[in-house]
Amino acid sequence: MLLQVGAACHISSYSRYRTAYVKSEYYLSSIQIDLNLRVVEAQGKPTLEVINFYVCVNQRLQNEAVIKDAIIKVLEIYARKLNISEISFIISQSLDKETAFILNANSELPADFSYTLGTASVLFTQNNYRRSPCDYFQDFQTVWHKALG
Repeated sequence: MLLQVGAACHISSYSRYRTAYVKSEYYLSSIQIDLNLRVVEAQGKPTLEVINFYVCVNQRLQNEAVIKDAIIKVLEIYARKLNISEISFIISQSLDKETAFILNANSELPADFSYTLGTASVLFTQNNYRRSPCDYFQDFQTVWHKALG
């Protein structure tokens, strides 16, 4: 499903297959993804947690907000296929703009691999997520939560 968005990714499982590391190939795509997926169960309800939601795109070719929105929708579809009832995104609150200089240097096309460390709240609110306080790291992380019906 991530390939349909335009990102060729490697997915590696660890921690007894309850956690997966998703990372795209730097040389195969103008979209770079680096995140962790973890399935946890609380009160009999399985939840898919998306941790470190890092998405970097070539701004000259792609729109970062559109790609992040598509990836959010892909992860919801994935959770539903696994019969997971809830999904949470644990993300950085920092909305600082950063540049991936190595990616820019390696691109043969005109490139502007820049990204926002956090994700704008509008992407989650338009997808019916609600913000939850992050108990441990509330100063620099936000949790967006959604029950999947």
